[in-house]
Amino acid sequence: MTRREWLKKRLITLFWQVDKPVLLMVNATPQSCIQLMKTASKPSVSRLHHRNLFAYGRRYHLEPTSGGFQMTTTHKIWWQRRRTTFSAVMNGVFVPFGDNLFRLRLDTHIRLLYLLDIFLLPAFMTSILIYTPWHPLVIIALSLILLGLSWSAHRFHVAFETNEMVWFIRKALEDHLAQVEELPSDNPVVMNLDQDFEREWQRFYDNQKKG
Repeated sequence: MTRREWLKKRLITLFWQVDKPVLLMVNATPQSCIQLMKTASKPSVSRLHHRNLFAYGRRYHLEPTSGGFQMTTTHKIWWQRRRTTFSAVMNGVFVPFGDNLFRLRLDTHIRLLYLLDIFLLPAFMTSILIYTPWHPLVIIALSLILLGLSWSAHRFHVAFETNEMVWFIRKALEDHLAQVEELPSDNPVVMNLDQDFEREWQRFYDNQKKG
């Protein structure tokens, strides 16, 4: 991996993607899972055990795709009598894993308009600060602090929506979640996918040569 590719990957992870992918194993077909989630997304007195999913007027919006589904979530703003706009977009993809067993991969990214919103307030404040008689370094430092605070607040909100959607999916599919035994992490043939794949592959290759 070149330095440019590494930098591109880090920037995508930092600004576009939200946390790491979530993997679930389900023993039901994708069509059944989507139908279960669609049913669970509608509040009903017959599903009072799911009532916490709809606290503060939260709702879940599900759209089927070719390989799975796309999900967003919003909640009510009580003092304005309207709903929020979604900030996180979750893509769920089903992959066959065995007999009547599927792996559900949940990837979440920040909504593009919400990403651009990170820079609006810092840019506005910076346009005011540049006319102050302060030292340029002070203005730059304050601008960077504002940008960092805005980025942190937006990322926190996106991460919160992501957590709500993952919780909803787990509750909706709780009767069909399967457990798959994993190899121990100290097994020499297990690679840590949280790190760079090429580096991990080279480590595995070198260990095989030494063995």
